[in-house]
Amino acid sequence: MNTAWKEGMLVNERYKIAGIAGQGGMGTVYMAEDMRLPGKKWALKRMIKPPGATGHLQEARLLMKLYHPCLPAVADYFDWDEGREAVLVTEFIQGCTLREYCNEQGLPLAASVLLSIAIQLGGVLDYLHRQTPPVIHRDLKPSNIMMETEERIKLIDFGIARSFRRGAAEDTQWLGTPGFAAPEQSGGAQTDARTDIFGLGALLYYLVSGQIYASGSIVSSSSVMLKQLPELAGLIAQMLAPNPEHRPASAAEVCGSLIAIQRSSMRLPGVHGCSFGPKQSGKKIVLASIGQGSGATFITLTLAKLLQERGNVCTAMEHPLHTPEWRTLLAFAGQPEKGRLGELAEPLGYELWKDRSTRWYTLGYSGRDARDASSRLERLLDHQNRAADAILIDISRHWRNPECAALLDGADLLLFAADPWISKWEPDTIKGYSRIAEGRSRHGLRTGWIANKDMQFPQRSDWLGLLSSPPLACVPLLPPAAWAQCLWEGEWATGHSGWHRELQLALQAVLNQVLQH
Repeated sequence: MNTAWKEGMLVNERYKIAGIAGQGGMGTVYMAEDMRLPGKKWALKRMIKPPGATGHLQEARLLMKLYHPCLPAVADYFDWDEGREAVLVTEFIQGCTLREYCNEQGLPLAASVLLSIAIQLGGVLDYLHRQTPPVIHRDLKPSNIMMETEERIKLIDFGIARSFRRGAAEDTQWLGTPGFAAPEQSGGAQTDARTDIFGLGALLYYLVSGQIYASGSIVSSSSVMLKQLPELAGLIAQMLAPNPEHRPASAAEVCGSLIAIQRSSMRLPGVHGCSFGPKQSGKKIVLASIGQGSGATFITLTLAKLLQERGNVCTAMEHPLHTPEWRTLLAFAGQPEKGRLGELAEPLGYELWKDRSTRWYTLGYSGRDARDASSRLERLLDHQNRAADAILIDISRHWRNPECAALLDGADLLLFAADPWISKWEPDTIKGYSRIAEGRSRHGLRTGWIANKDMQFPQRSDWLGLLSSPPLACVPLLPPAAWAQCLWEGEWATGHSGWHRELQLALQAVLNQVLQH
């Protein structure tokens, strides 16, 4: 490789080098500041181009056509040093590799963290395998997984990824990491989606046992956790079957099994590090919209539905400043049983609806009444008076109202929904968010973004770059016609078979935050 880039150097008239972020066999990764988007940082992967080599170009082409919350966004790709090198520009991921995280935390990982990582990886593998043609990663290992937080991971390094070639007998190149690579990667057969399923199984075996998987190892006896979660032991053993025909048929099947295991783990006392059990008092979660229509209401109701499916006790309510709409939405989505608020019903202006373990407090009057909003909300919170895993409060775009200041400052978790329609964002929106987030962080309180109505478009990375920190979740845009039909048929989005798993995976990190002790 030619002379190393120095700190402060301007590359391609846009990227100001801030230092080296990492080095590996496929090249050096630099951190750089974007001079066109002040404050935005990118990772620049600088790679040598040996004559006839196409790995760097293959990685660029693969990533440029993909978009998923667990994959790094690609911003640019260009040649360097008169074509002797290539540079791939991706989002800069704050955090550490899973390998570094394991070294710091020790193994085995806590059950809650392990299952969160496994479900996210299962989801992103399912996404990759559903491409046309399917994309096979082929190198799942701890150093190729970035931990932004305990709730959000990124799958990196697509240097040896490939597209499945139907009818091919075997790969032309056999690569992988010993202990994590499937048997077929040593030659004699073509790698396919089941190769990644083996890789995920080997990774999970490592996370629960602290050992690199060796052929013939007995999975069920590898850790105390697997003895407590026999379903997980059985799944890992099946994923590690030497014959691909004996492994789960798809990443979607694996992901469904992992979600079922996660649900069952909530009911098991004493599972190491499990943070999904019931609590005496629930977290107060406030959801705001960065602009009109950004989707705080949709996120609030979807989270409540997903929590309800898990068997968690949940309270969800509209803020008094909110324009009444929950009652109609819940009616469309199968109106639950109406409850009683007693003597407080009329002055509070709410109606209570009950649905299994969830209580919905909907605004029952027509028109908005801002009088004593914060006082009325506090009285309602006191009145509901029951143990809950979570209390969800939808304030939508009213977060700038002084009436909401105390609620924003005191919420256990504050989430802002942001959509790509920045023309609806109010002036100084990001500054307002940052001011609130900084004040809350001084008290150890978490504030985060949810990128809502996520979709593939050329300026997607610029949109996400406007957010002051990586989003905790990227929730896909639902097709408008299908979404309208879903509501008119009396179903919420989580009841749609095609969207349920997608929403579950997208909001997994948020659910973990909500239910974390």
